[in-house]
Amino acid sequence: MTPGILSFIVWICFFILLASGWRTVVLRHVSWRWIICIGVSWILLNRFTVTIAAAGKVNAAWLLWCLVAVLLLLDQFIRLRGFTLLGHIGLVAAAWLWLELLKWSSISLLRQFSKEWIIAAIISLMVLSVSRRWTYQWIVLTLGLACGDLFIQVKSGASSELGSAGLQDVWWVSFMTVRMVTAAMQWIKGRWRGTKWKQAD
Repeated sequence: MTPGILSFIVWICFFILLASGWRTVVLRHVSWRWIICIGVSWILLNRFTVTIAAAGKVNAAWLLWCLVAVLLLLDQFIRLRGFTLLGHIGLVAAAWLWLELLKWSSISLLRQFSKEWIIAAIISLMVLSVSRRWTYQWIVLTLGLACGDLFIQVKSGASSELGSAGLQDVWWVSFMTVRMVTAAMQWIKGRWRGTKWKQAD
């Protein structure tokens, strides 16, 4: 599948899911105005790149994603919760770097782990182990992948575009996975305790 197609398909499925009444469950406290604004911006900005002196060319949509993550992270620092998140971001970055470097492995079995859906599954498990709050998951997933992508560029010595379509495929699959699994876990927890449905944070 052409890189970028998967993320667009997942975006459409995610939007339909939210429109069908799952918004308050999957993205608690997020208004429709913000969802539509961010979603449309992602589609429009994906066609452009921004050149940053320290990082080179960056996909404009990915840059927006990172800015949102940074703002959310600053809010956590204000609440004195940011230092723990930095460690989790580092773990995701290291995982992304390692899994991407497997593409150049001489062992064919190891190269299988560099497929997008396998990478997304591994990253999703790591993010799920951090928190069930969507803000935490956005921060760790986005900044972790961003740092890992930058490390790969430094390691390879190439000047490729940061926030490529393939990386965004992994992001969308991972984020939708962690939000749906989080919602399912909340539902199971509520059923086990005999309480009403509790919205995912």
